[in-house]
Formats: sequence, structure tokens, C-alpha cells
Amino acid sequence: MKDEAIINHGTAIGVKGFIQKPIKANKLKTMLDLVCQEEKQAEDRREELLKPFATSFEKNLMEMVGLSSEITVARSNGIKFISNGLAIIIGITGTRQGRIVFDVARDVAEGFANKILGSTSISEEDLFNCISEFANIVAGHSISQINNQFKGSQFEIRLTPPSVFIGESLGIINTKMASNAVKAQTEIGAIYMNVGFLGGE
Repeated sequence: MKDEAIINHGTAIGVKGFIQKPIKANKLKTMLDLVCQEEKQAEDRREELLKPFATSFEKNLMEMVGLSSEITVARSNGIKFISNGLAIIIGITGTRQGRIVFDVARDVAEGFANKILGSTSISEEDLFNCISEFANIVAGHSISQINNQFKGSQFEIRLTPPSVFIGESLGIINTKMASNAVKAQTEIGAIYMNVGFLGGE
């Protein structure tokens, strides 16, 4: 089947091409070449979209928290993201769908909040608010930079409010999302950011 409703639904979940039976060999080859070319372009776009996140992450760690960091970026393995204890999830909506996860171990979160608030006596609420607000600022700066980069085109993305998840073995799974892991190694420990986008435009 290749009607408009199926094509729209398929495109929304990342389907790259549609063909309908009966299919000739040359048509199949053309479609496969097109899909492979689009996948390479999608990978290049993901890399291009990741740069502002890594830059904003490093910059705001220094400016807001006074933490210098060594940033490393790697392609995430598999479809499952395992949290270190405290995860802040922010959705990406608009032209591209996706999500950002900020993740820290509990002791690193405490050191982080201590540095921001200048106190060693911090409530649970203040701890979560510090990490959430930092995540929201980094994500907001990144999205603004991306939207400015694509200004004048039909490309525009926005953020959803952050959600806080706490747990010793928290797993986040999305089978349709390619993501990259950004690690900031700091004097108080590692702080992680995972940025993922669904396929398609």
C-alpha cells in the first residue's frame, strides 16, 4: 500500500522511502540508493545539530558553575540509555523531533548544586531545581543557536519543559532515535548529556 495516509504516517516515524508492488529491479535499486544517500545526509545533519549542544554544555559549565571540563562525544550504542541516578529529560519538537537527557550520579549532582548555590546544605528540591535549570539553559541556548543557523528556512525546533527522573537503574528506551552521548569530565565527576533526533526532516 502506498496511499497518502500511510506515507504521512511512515514519514512521521522515520520511514525513508516507499515502493509499491510490482516493483522492477531498477526501481528498487534507485530507491535503495536514495535511502542510503538520505541516511548519510541524515547522519551529517545529526552531527551538525550536535555541535551547538556540546559547545553550550562546555560554555555553561564554566560560566554558570565555574567548572572546567574535558568534553568527549560518542555515538550512543543501542537504543537504551541507562541513567546514573538523576536524569533530566527535555523533549525537542517542531521540524525535528527528539530529546535531550542530562544525567548525573547523585553525589555529582550534590557537588554541582553546592557550587551553584555556594552552600553544602541543600534541600532535595533545590538539588533537582539546580540540575533542571542548568539543563534547560543549555538546551535553550543550543536550540536558539540551531534555529539561528537555519534562519530563513522551514526548519524550526522548540523545547518541552524538563522532567526529572530519579532511580538507581533507570533505563530510557527509544527504538526510533539515533543519539549521541556527550560527556563532560569535571573536578566533581562526570556529567552526561545525550542528544537524540528521530529520523526524517
